[in-house]
Amino acid sequence: MNILRSTIRIFICLLFIALICLLAIMITNRSKQSPDMYTRAGVFDIKYGNKLQINNINGYISYMILDSEGNDLISASSNFTDAERWYFVSDTNGSVWIHSSDVGDFIYKRTPENTFDRENITAELCTTSPASFKENLPSSLKNLWNCNITDRKSLSNGDIQQSTHDI
Repeated sequence: MNILRSTIRIFICLLFIALICLLAIMITNRSKQSPDMYTRAGVFDIKYGNKLQINNINGYISYMILDSEGNDLISASSNFTDAERWYFVSDTNGSVWIHSSDVGDFIYKRTPENTFDRENITAELCTTSPASFKENLPSSLKNLWNCNITDRKSLSNGDIQQSTHDI
């Protein structure tokens, strides 16, 4: 009987250790996803009543930005695959930042007229991108664009404050 109790205790301890290890692995492998970051298909509310629609059709990602009435403001002109890393981030201005290992990185900048202008991401744009966009970039792109060095925050007097830290 004592052997059975000892075996059960050892089994429970091993099970508990396995669960702790699994939890630790899940936490360390979790992406730094924030509420303004989209990594799956669906329709998501973004600023100014617009919506971001992401479709995954047979492993190919397409997207649209829709106005509050469901009209297309932007439709993807090129698709990328779900096999490569991708994500979308909306910012406080209603612009949409896109990272795709297939087709590159770009932003749809929202204008005051609620239209969108597409620009490729550059080092200058990267330094002003939302934190969740920068944090999830591959380190090779962070280094290429020097995204690690500045975060800009508006001060009450209208000046720009730069703080240096690694992301």
